[in-house]
Amino acid sequence: EEVESLNRELKVAISMLPDKKEIPSLLKKVSEEAEKFGLNVYFFEPKSERKRAFYAEVPVVIKLKGSFQEVLSFFDSVNKMARIVNISNIRMISKRKKVGKKKKTKSSILTFQQEKTGLDVSFNATTYRFLSSSELKRKGGKHGKK
Repeated sequence: EEVESLNRELKVAISMLPDKKEIPSLLKKVSEEAEKFGLNVYFFEPKSERKRAFYAEVPVVIKLKGSFQEVLSFFDSVNKMARIVNISNIRMISKRKKVGKKKKTKSSILTFQQEKTGLDVSFNATTYRFLSSSELKRKGGKHGKK
């Protein structure tokens, strides 16, 4: 029973930390989540991996546009993904734009303009993957056994 329990836990861990780079599928999933909340992803740049003891960090710089509420909902959605994704170095720059209609009355012309704050948001999304046994051997060979 204990072995079966450990195997189930390993399967869950592998789904959260895959052993292969999956940047294209991550891009697709992040883009789908962003579109679901009305955001426009206009920049996605994978950076070089950083190898650690038994895993690698896979950082990606992402830039998108949308409202604060849309961005907040998106971050919450990314938090709930099966894949571990850490969001860091968040920078938000606001751009206000007026959206409204003119209303005419008998005495004067009133203008109603609602301001919607749009944001240009940039952040680092870091996901992780297991290192293969061959990668671990190469890493151990370079720096000695740890």
